[in-house]
Amino acid sequence: MASMSDALEILVGDYIFRAQTFTQPTVMAVALLSAVADDDDTGNFDAETGTEVSVTPDYGYLRKDHPQAGGTNWGQTTGTISNATAITFAPASGGAWTGPLLGIALCGSASRTTGPMYFHGALTDQTKTIGDGDTANFAIGAITIAFA
Repeated sequence: MASMSDALEILVGDYIFRAQTFTQPTVMAVALLSAVADDDDTGNFDAETGTEVSVTPDYGYLRKDHPQAGGTNWGQTTGTISNATAITFAPASGGAWTGPLLGIALCGSASRTTGPMYFHGALTDQTKTIGDGDTANFAIGAITIAFA
C-alpha cells in the first residue's frame, strides 16, 4: 500500500503551497475492498470503482476505526507510516463477506457511504475470503504507507 487519494493530494498541496489549513482527522477507518479503489474514489464505495465487502446483507462487516490515539496506533520511520498496533475486525456473522479481499482504503469515516478516502492500495495476498466466523486482521506493520 498505498496511493494517496486525489482529495488528500489537494489538501496537502493547498497546505504547502497556498497556506490553507485542514483539520486533522479524528477517524481513520480501514475499509476492506473486493475491488481496488482508484485515486478519485471518495470513500462512498457503493458508487465508485472500489467495492467494499458485504453490502447487503453485511454479515457483521463494519469499517474498523484505527484513529491516531495520541500517536500510538500509527508509527513512523523515515518516509514510512505503518500501523503500530494490530487491527482486528469483528468476525463475519451469518455468512461470508463478499470477496476475495483485494484491497483496503483508509477513510475519514466509519460509514460505508461517506468519506473522505485518504489512502488506498492492493493487498499482497489476494486470496483471503472471510467466511462465516472468520476474522480479518492486520498484524503490526502490515499496513504501510511509503512517501517516496
